[in-house]
Amino acid sequence: MEKISHKLNIPLIIRRTMQARFENKERIEEAASKVTYLYEGADPYEMKTRKGKWEIYSELNYIVPSLRSISSENGYDRFCAVYFRDGKPLTIIRGNTAEKSEILNSLKTITKKVIEQIPFLSFPKKSLTEENGLTYGLRIGLILAIFLAVFVLFDYVLIPNYPEALLRGINISIGNKFNNYSASSKIFEYTSITGRIIKHLFPPKYRHLAFSMYTVVGAFVLPVLFFGFIYEIGGKIADKLRVTNLSVQAREFHYGFFAVDEILEEEKKIRNEKVKIEFFNRLSARGLKMRETEFENVYNDIMKEMRGK
Repeated sequence: MEKISHKLNIPLIIRRTMQARFENKERIEEAASKVTYLYEGADPYEMKTRKGKWEIYSELNYIVPSLRSISSENGYDRFCAVYFRDGKPLTIIRGNTAEKSEILNSLKTITKKVIEQIPFLSFPKKSLTEENGLTYGLRIGLILAIFLAVFVLFDYVLIPNYPEALLRGINISIGNKFNNYSASSKIFEYTSITGRIIKHLFPPKYRHLAFSMYTVVGAFVLPVLFFGFIYEIGGKIADKLRVTNLSVQAREFHYGFFAVDEILEEEKKIRNEKVKIEFFNRLSARGLKMRETEFENVYNDIMKEMRGK
């Protein structure tokens, strides 16, 4: 197996297979159906989870089938785990280890933090991911902007009988006092709710700026932009936190569609290699005098010509 960069977003890779549709979903199902064939010498076992189960195949000293003779020193340990829910495969993980404790600990972390994360109770929040971090932040910023708008509109409700005052625009709603305005003595000493908030938040030299219309517009726009930016970054950080407990070895496992594509490709190569071996053995039994390497070169040339036709 080729090394996969540990810098990849593992939770994101897994979620993409979990949320796969149409032909991608069929690819996962096809790969899961070939695991038994590829790991026919493995020792399978299961790990039950809250919503599904893992079917795990681990194999010691695996040697890739080949026409050319290979010494046992070239063997390596490996495993493959398929996650099932309601009888359907949703994601696959592969790695170069057969150590049961390492495999189970890694699968438990992935299950708890990514696949079966509990809403509201788990950390980071299930809804905060790299894919929807921006949306999550924009939603929070919009809520705060609406919350501010409620205060502004509430001030307008308190002075509904003074249309001339409303002509001064939105600045009236958050202005300090209306003592310079002659609309009515009833609002002579009125201080808006938003104005009171600004007086507590800003020192005197900045209050005039805070009371301006431009600041009001910014007060609605900036929370949306600010939280959108913060949570877009926060989504990536949240995914990193989800796999903090994974070992260095587990970070090198192949997840999701990386594992799916490898299984489909490996299955084709293994079947071709087994056909080649069987063909060579039959010809050798009938008196063929040719070395394995020579036969393999001839066989490959013939197959290329046949594909070309």
